Amino acid sequence: MEQINLNNWVKRYCITLLIIFLGEPLLFAQASFGKEESRYVSFWGETKWVYRFGPNYTYENQISGHFGYLTTKGSYKINRDTIILSAYSSKKQPNPKSYIHADTLIIDTDQCLIDKSTGYEYHLQKRGADTFPFHVTRRRNLKLPGRLVIE
Repeated sequence: MEQINLNNWVKRYCITLLIIFLGEPLLFAQASFGKEESRYVSFWGETKWVYRFGPNYTYENQISGHFGYLTTKGSYKINRDTIILSAYSSKKQPNPKSYIHADTLIIDTDQCLIDKSTGYEYHLQKRGADTFPFHVTRRRNLKLPGRLVIE
């Protein structure tokens, strides 16, 4: 009878360790969202793309450059490794005629988000750092259902 309990304990211990080591980066990434402000930046298409995630699950997306000058405000929710963005109604937008209605980002690490529709990376900008590295951001070829893969 003791041998069976020991086997169960070993299995639970191993499963707990796997959850801790494999799930820790994702849990850490989710821990900061919704509680403190963070800023993720990207540069591609001769355009600077900035996501500001604020407390209480709010966000602001600023686009400036070749793709135009646009600001979108809204709220977001996190589902596992995915951030689902929902823009506020047009009445609450800085420019009611021009804003991005919805978008989805994938949490790669606490330092990097990936735009699900384009595959471009957004990197966490450190607090107080106002400089921006103007090199083209890496694009990931995500093999997801319904997404064109560029080979």
